[in-house]
Amino acid sequence: MIDCSKCPEPGSCCGPFEMEPGFIEKHKDKIQKKPEKIVRTNIGECALCDDLSCVFLNRKTKKCSIYDDRPGICKIYGMVENIRIQCPWFKRSGNPRSEASRKKIQRWHKNNNPILNPRKLNEVEIRLMK
Repeated sequence: MIDCSKCPEPGSCCGPFEMEPGFIEKHKDKIQKKPEKIVRTNIGECALCDDLSCVFLNRKTKKCSIYDDRPGICKIYGMVENIRIQCPWFKRSGNPRSEASRKKIQRWHKNNNPILNPRKLNEVEIRLMK
């Protein structure tokens, strides 16, 4: 299991991820930073902040404001061998990754995240948060 309290950049992996439709609205009272836009995909929605971190991440404490009801993607992050949701800092075992492995994962996230690169999605609707 990964212990995020040992991360050299806590909160850096928090976002952007798709959440089930309606999730952001359901938890709007716990939003820590107003998103610049909401991206809707064929599997959910994602709130994007200018720093590309999750809207539910408390920037001071680096803790999740909705931890007990966090999306499924957050619950399995780093626990499966899928580069899209691999922790760049730690392996599933909790052991640190090599610098080369960390950079490879970070590069993949930057270049292949469909939320950051909407042209990689079929039918993306972007709307400004009201």
